[in-house]
Amino acid sequence: MNKEGNQNRNSIDYFGLVGIILWYLTYLVRKTGWVTTYSFLSLFWNVPNLAFAWVLTAMLKQLYQPAFSKTPLITTPLTIKKYFYICLLVVIGAVMNEVIFSVFQEIAVDRDDLLATLIAQVTIFIIPVLRKEIY
Repeated sequence: MNKEGNQNRNSIDYFGLVGIILWYLTYLVRKTGWVTTYSFLSLFWNVPNLAFAWVLTAMLKQLYQPAFSKTPLITTPLTIKKYFYICLLVVIGAVMNEVIFSVFQEIAVDRDDLLATLIAQVTIFIIPVLRKEIY
């Protein structure tokens, strides 16, 4: 909580919430088979990468600035440099995931998934910095 007693929620937490919602919507769209019916819904093949990047970044941010707790696990403040490293860690994890999946499945690395993750991380990094939520 901050000095006024309000929770420390910022745009990163809302990105995480949107990521969870997008992940669930993607599950529903894929389960119903709408992806093959409507071509504009084929976008939902890359949405899990975007959503997971937002969710994982929001989860890692909770170590420094918990949204639903009074005490953080890491007591040092979240700086832009530390936040950049969190975003970089998520991108590296996504690249490793794609490479490992490609090796075991013997297919090419899916560049669209990597691009979706990169766009998600650039978005979730720039918006809180521009809004001066992280110093």
